[in-house]
Amino acid sequence: MLKLKSSKEFCTDIENTVSDMRMSYIESITHLCEENNLEIENVTPLLSSFIKEKIKYEAEGLNLVRKSTEKLPL
Repeated sequence: MLKLKSSKEFCTDIENTVSDMRMSYIESITHLCEENNLEIENVTPLLSSFIKEKIKYEAEGLNLVRKSTEKLPL
């Protein structure tokens, strides 16, 4: 069982998994949760804003969420 000390430690584990196993951020989080019998919903508060942005970017690329539009209203 994974014993988390902090959000920073979990984010470091995610970054290491992404680089070592050449996984996406979404796959990395899923892998760590499955490996340690954690619910994905329970680790959301542990994610840094940087990792959340990476997940959003990946999800937009996979068409899982709408791409954010940065257009000014007319």
